[in-house]
Amino acid sequence: MPARAHPDAGLSDADVAELHAALVERRRALARAIAEAEAGRSATMGCAKRIDDRAADRSERLRAAQVGERHARELAAVDAALARLEGGTYGLSAESGEPIGASRLRALPWAVRRADES
Repeated sequence: MPARAHPDAGLSDADVAELHAALVERRRALARAIAEAEAGRSATMGCAKRIDDRAADRSERLRAAQVGERHARELAAVDAALARLEGGTYGLSAESGEPIGASRLRALPWAVRRADES
């Protein structure tokens, strides 16, 4: 199904194509980052010989988990924006139903609210 914004969103076909491409690229980058964070967490699961090594390993696993969780939340937001593009509801605020605006969507393509609603 082709990507499309809601007719009231005020986005041109070129805007929609640009935003769709940005969302797809961000999705790829996030999926890569999540995989790398998982690989980093797995790599630090080995046996540490010294207490300070174990503490460093725990700290690194915690940091990787936090990064992975942050990326997973952003990935969910990107996926939701792509679904709105497929469904033709992209570009309208989930709060007010008003157009989000092309400049805000260029800055944050997965935005669900206008800047003055955030």
